[in-house]
Parts: sequence; C-alpha cells; structure tokens
Amino acid sequence: MKIGTIIKEIRLQKLMTQQELCVLIDMAQPQLSAVENSSKLRASTIKKIAKALNVEPLELGKYNGTNTED
Repeated sequence: MKIGTIIKEIRLQKLMTQQELCVLIDMAQPQLSAVENSSKLRASTIKKIAKALNVEPLELGKYNGTNTED
C-alpha cells in the first residue's frame, strides 16, 4: 500500500478533512492531495504529517523505508 493511501486512511479514520490537516501542517490543499496520491515522500514530510495525525512516523509508513526520499 502506498504511503499516501495510508495517510489518507488515517486522516479519514480521525474524521479530519484535508483542509483541517493542511492547517495543522502548513501545507496547501493541492499539495496534500498530491501527497495522498504519492508513493514517495520526504522523511520530513512524513514526520510533520505523523505529528499532526498523532501517530508514529513508522505507523504512517508501515513500510520498510524504501519508499521515502530525503
């Protein structure tokens, strides 16, 4: 499963809109939409989103580290 899909699923489980998450992470909505459709993200982006969703970065990823770039 792509990391962006996992981010979207967790966001929806927390009943959070894209706009609400955008405010928390200081990101434009079109950029967050691109993130949620991505399979590669920077570690700094993963950490920022994980903090806003109140989860551990590795929980967000559920991957072996190969789909991030920094």
